[in-house]
Amino acid sequence: MRPQKGDEEAKEEERSPAEKDKNDGEFNEEWKEYQSSGKWGNLSLSDIIIAVVVLIICIVGILVVVFVVFADGSSSDSDPSSAFASPTMAPTLSDAGRREEGLQLIRFVSPETSFPDTPEELANGVSAVAQRRAAKWVIWDDDTPVTDEFFLFRYALATLYFSTDGPNWADNQNWLTSPDTCSWNGLVCSFGDLIDIDLSDNNLNGPIPVELSLLFQVKVFRMMNNKLSGVIPYEHFAMIDDLTTLRLDNNPGLVGQLSLDLLKNGNICECVCVCVCVCF
Repeated sequence: MRPQKGDEEAKEEERSPAEKDKNDGEFNEEWKEYQSSGKWGNLSLSDIIIAVVVLIICIVGILVVVFVVFADGSSSDSDPSSAFASPTMAPTLSDAGRREEGLQLIRFVSPETSFPDTPEELANGVSAVAQRRAAKWVIWDDDTPVTDEFFLFRYALATLYFSTDGPNWADNQNWLTSPDTCSWNGLVCSFGDLIDIDLSDNNLNGPIPVELSLLFQVKVFRMMNNKLSGVIPYEHFAMIDDLTTLRLDNNPGLVGQLSLDLLKNGNICECVCVCVCVCF
């Protein structure tokens, strides 16, 4: 059985010898013109070379893009978590884990206070102890991460609030309500750092909590003209290296004496209290 011929092949056989000679003649004429003028039709040799070079560059560019795409795909496949994990996102604790770790941290910084065994017991219990009330607030009502330094800052400030009858202060605007500590009345910040606490003439009533030593960035404490009482915790104020001003005057209920050997940082330039005034 003879194979059938294609359409082009059949057409080629149907062409007469005269037509074939005509076509061959036309090609020869174009070839002769190219040899004499350096042009093939309307294109010069330089145009053809440029077109070839551009075509080669395009092909190379496409190959590079394809290679990069496949290389990225293979690296993503090798790490199953890369499609889900963000390199800038730190792992976070669950709510239960955050509360448990927060309670452990507070136990460490407030060793003189007895706390319940679990955050749930802390939440369900009723206590007049300022540290417990502050711990309950920062663990259950606040959402600051335990790993954030502001966790302990906010705990210390909440301890001051509850220890000195914060709900009955003359002005307690934004205290324990705003996530921005710098917006709380009497607090002054610089570039996000708490540097000045001025709660003078504000009806503070109660003892000064030792947890204020956690506010290591504070340079100025002003709590004069209030109803503060109890022993002045100078040894804890001495732990604040940047402290330059301490004003506790006109608080008749305060007792204690400033001891120079406790102020080891030597930066105090203004210190006024009930019993002693020392500036150095």
